[in-house]
Amino acid sequence: MKVIIIEDEQPAIDKLESCLKAYDSSIDVIAKLSTVKQSIEWLPQNMQSFDLAFMDIRLTDGLSFDIFKSINFDKPIVFVTAYDAYTLNAFEVHSIGYLLKPINLTELTKTMNKLKTFKLHVTAELLDSIQHGFKKSFKDRFLVKMGQQLHAIKTNEIDFFHAEGRTVFLTSTENKKFILDYTLEELEELLDDEVFFRINRSVIINIGAIRNVIIYGERRLKVILRKAHNTDQEFIVSRGKVAEFKSWFEGKF
Repeated sequence: MKVIIIEDEQPAIDKLESCLKAYDSSIDVIAKLSTVKQSIEWLPQNMQSFDLAFMDIRLTDGLSFDIFKSINFDKPIVFVTAYDAYTLNAFEVHSIGYLLKPINLTELTKTMNKLKTFKLHVTAELLDSIQHGFKKSFKDRFLVKMGQQLHAIKTNEIDFFHAEGRTVFLTSTENKKFILDYTLEELEELLDDEVFFRINRSVIINIGAIRNVIIYGERRLKVILRKAHNTDQEFIVSRGKVAEFKSWFEGKF
């Protein structure tokens, strides 16, 4: 069997290769792709050269699901992620396989045996189900505590999330701040990436909260919110995210 790996973390690649070889030494990893862009460039000319793809969900330049927007992908896929988050149930229903990092041989064996049952064939209808299931999986509200009461805040009522040390806060459009039991990495998996963007290590912002964006220093941007908030937090887009942020902000995603 010939497989490809779409993953941007070398330790994860090494672990996956080791498990694949332990499962079946004849498995041949013919390509390792690390970005959405590289995958979109490589796949159209090489779609018939492999039998199975392992894909990390979040790559350096976007989500692996962005690949499907540009090419017709007709091979079985096993999705890989570090987070057991909101999308898990949807993917278990619609996908060929879903593995949590760190990958182990037991779970890989279950997935590979499942593929044998399917005879390594995925229909266009099933692929549509995979993508459809993902699109429907975005979290649309968060439960927060207000005194002795619990309230659900819809995502369109959230201006931004930010981290202070290990604590993550939600700030609403009404300028109310709540502690969340999520990491920013988990929130990235849960939120619609057309609406929310992680501008730096500490902040995820809602596009609807942005009033203006200005050039800030050398190769950085500063986001100005529509409403004033009781925070000293500056909304600076880190240098490494400027190009991706510009594309997101002008609606190319």
